[in-house]
Amino acid sequence: MTLSVAIGRAGDSCRWRVSCSERQISRSLRRGYAERTGVPARTPSTITTVDGLLAASAEVHARGYALDLSENEAGKVCVSAAIHDYTGRATHGLSISSIALEHPGESIAMFAPQAIAAAAEISALLGAQGRR
Repeated sequence: MTLSVAIGRAGDSCRWRVSCSERQISRSLRRGYAERTGVPARTPSTITTVDGLLAASAEVHARGYALDLSENEAGKVCVSAAIHDYTGRATHGLSISSIALEHPGESIAMFAPQAIAAAAEISALLGAQGRR
């Protein structure tokens, strides 16, 4: 999907036209949000840079699930998958959580297939037609 956006006020003699992909818009929105709100550390493992957050976000998008390896709360880990609504937008998430002692490193990722399957089932019940 490509979106064209006109920038400027109605009646302006100079208007800028920008075309960009949905992924570029999403990246731009994530960067803007992170820059506006900051990326505060919640634990020593928290990603605290905008570029780090964008890189992690791209990795999540590529593999289809997210990992929290004690980034939000020390000693807790989880794997999560997006739940999509009838428009195909990711509106919620489903996570499987544990403690790092039980699932050290990235071993919580072994539950990714179950998280993805459960999120897909819920998405289908919400009218999603598959991942877009």
